[in-house]
Amino acid sequence: MEKFYKMIDEFNAKNKYVIDKEDLFKQVERAMKSPNYQKRDDALKAMMTEGFPEIGADYSAFLRKREVIAMAKGDESAKEADGDDNFFMKYANIISACATAIDPSYRPKYMLGLTLEESKTMLKNMMDSYTLREDVRNELLHVYTVDDTMAEINRSRVDSKTNTVRNYATAKPLEQMWIRTTYMRKEILKDELKNMGFWSWAFSSEAWTMRKIIRTAERALKDVKFTKEGVAEAKREASAPAPRPGVKIAPFNNIESCYKEHWKQTEREFKNSFFKIEYRPDLAKLKDHIKNANEIRAMIKEGKGNLSPDAKEVFEMNYEKIRLVTNSMKGKGISVADADSRCMQMEAEMAKKYADYQPATMDAFAKESIKESVKVNVEENTNAPTEPKKEEPSISKEPIVKDTI
Repeated sequence: MEKFYKMIDEFNAKNKYVIDKEDLFKQVERAMKSPNYQKRDDALKAMMTEGFPEIGADYSAFLRKREVIAMAKGDESAKEADGDDNFFMKYANIISACATAIDPSYRPKYMLGLTLEESKTMLKNMMDSYTLREDVRNELLHVYTVDDTMAEINRSRVDSKTNTVRNYATAKPLEQMWIRTTYMRKEILKDELKNMGFWSWAFSSEAWTMRKIIRTAERALKDVKFTKEGVAEAKREASAPAPRPGVKIAPFNNIESCYKEHWKQTEREFKNSFFKIEYRPDLAKLKDHIKNANEIRAMIKEGKGNLSPDAKEVFEMNYEKIRLVTNSMKGKGISVADADSRCMQMEAEMAKKYADYQPATMDAFAKESIKESVKVNVEENTNAPTEPKKEEPSISKEPIVKDTI
């Protein structure tokens, strides 16, 4: 559990944000209640898809507020905070760390099983949750002085060049936007007053200042003949995502890069497994096992790589396992149970023969491209496993199990 708590403490300290570790632990504990791994996978993914949007929106709002205030003060510290994309990925990793702490034998899926597209959609929703209204509110309450706000209202009311009062219906698009922002500021301050306690609302200087700004904004909107259509447009804009210049593609590219790196690592680990004595082909992915095994075997036969004799022998044993499993699935001379028994026998013999064996890795082929196109003529090589066919099983006349390894 130490790793889980440390991850949260480090995140909270860095970002000045608080993830409640005890509450999160209880949520993960509930998701891990079932001993069935598939149910755990589903529960953890649901925990992310259903629970993250709320905390994601809260963090995004917290981060934007911090950025707005820091920018006004010339404070660079906000740039050190985790962006939306990093928070999204770290939150999933924190949940995974908690699940593993609860049951060390359990291995959560990468990003809790979210596909790349699902992650991108969740990230987009997180970023879009911060609205223009929140942006205007942060500037109004945490950045602008009263004089700044009054000056902004006056700019929306009067054309400084001609010193004439604007008319919303005939104003330029940018000038109309200034007027709609004045409307937003007025509505925001009205809501702030509603949320004040009676004594603050009635007697505080803060409330008095807010009412003064509201009256000034209302006079300005009346002077520029602000229309009903303008009000509707202002309300629509207020609830829309706040513009974020320069932050459109990078977070999504970051997410995609992380997934691609994970896929590469998974592929490396998958190919490395062919050199482990305990290797067994996954029936659900047998096609991929056959394809990769044939590619590696062809490379070995061509003299590529730097493999020890014992590593080559282990690979050939695992190659034989694939052939046995493939034939058993096709009903060609051996049952599934017999194939499994033979695999166990081969593993025991190999483990005894090479007691100090250290599994080789694809690093042995570092100078050779594993992506090189390798054509394997399975018709000429009777020992090459082929993908199981869907036709009725038939009994092969060829021997299935060799007398020696």
